[in-house]
Amino acid sequence: MADGPRDMSGDELLGVEEARAWLAAHWPPAAARSVPLSEAIGCVAAADVTADAPWPSQPSAREHGVAVAAADTQGAGVYSPVRLGWSQGRARRIAAGEALPRGSDAVVPAGIAAVDEQGVTLSTPVAAGEGVRRAGADIAPGDRLLAAGERLSPLAAARLGALGIRELACQAPLPVTLTVIDGAATASLTGTLVARLLQQPGIEVRIVDGGLEASLAADAPPGLIVALGGSGEVPDDPLAGLLARHDGLVARGVAMQPGLGTRLGQLGALRVLGVPGQPWPAFCALWLLLGARLGLTPPASGVARLGRKLSSPLGVTELVPLARAGDGVVPLPRDAVLPPARLAGVMVVAEESEGHAAGEMVTVAWLEESRNV
Repeated sequence: MADGPRDMSGDELLGVEEARAWLAAHWPPAAARSVPLSEAIGCVAAADVTADAPWPSQPSAREHGVAVAAADTQGAGVYSPVRLGWSQGRARRIAAGEALPRGSDAVVPAGIAAVDEQGVTLSTPVAAGEGVRRAGADIAPGDRLLAAGERLSPLAAARLGALGIRELACQAPLPVTLTVIDGAATASLTGTLVARLLQQPGIEVRIVDGGLEASLAADAPPGLIVALGGSGEVPDDPLAGLLARHDGLVARGVAMQPGLGTRLGQLGALRVLGVPGQPWPAFCALWLLLGARLGLTPPASGVARLGRKLSSPLGVTELVPLARAGDGVVPLPRDAVLPPARLAGVMVVAEESEGHAAGEMVTVAWLEESRNV
């Protein structure tokens, strides 16, 4: 029997958080491989990466200017300026980010220092540490630079490269088998949409015709099977029946809208996620359960004023499509088959909420600003 959070043999629905927890706990293990850092953008880290040295490694200039010893500037004034020459080594031009030369402990900004070919003239003293960034200001030894399971972004790659890391242990691509359980009119549209959503770094998609049985017969590699359709959409649910016959049904449904009939299953080394066969409900199910893992959640989110009252049933997590309306948003019909034409973003209504009042500020994930959706 596949192990699950609890017995799902009745009509009980699994909560979204519980379903996410099961998927996380039973996510197929990924082998690790070493990838050159220059080629690893978008790869998923196989282990935590921590800093073993500070950055900057030593005190450095905050901005362009002149590096000096603060003690040499004491007593400087308008009527008694201090002169520091280049040749004596008492002052040196320095660029932002450059390490301070030996004997220097302050940086005079270029706009303040009166510089000529022989040296610098100062009419104001500086204090030790002025204009200086301390060692480890950006990164301290032991800081976690990248967490296991996190995708390597260009910014994270810059941090790793600055510390001399040239290779990254990345998870090998996760095999995902995509199959269609029934021949619904929208199945081909949904298949195309889901295939494109799954084509993310760290995922290797293959499409098998003929449903779950065909996927098993085709010796799907250990990983995830995403089955489209046949998940609570008809009275005689073919996906639940197939999973039950293989003693692998974990959850008969997830308490979310759209996607109430989403199934979870486990067949040996294979995890099975059955999502609706219609494009928008399928997207919503993947978003709510695997959005962060698949890179679907857009980076841009914010708050907007809700233009109309939004009611939601208790006990069900809803992903509500939103359209822009003036300087706010309004909910779109939640029974859509295709993504609504005016779709600008979505909001999540938690299962313990009965909705939101008109005029309330709500958190919106802006789909129109995402490159992955």
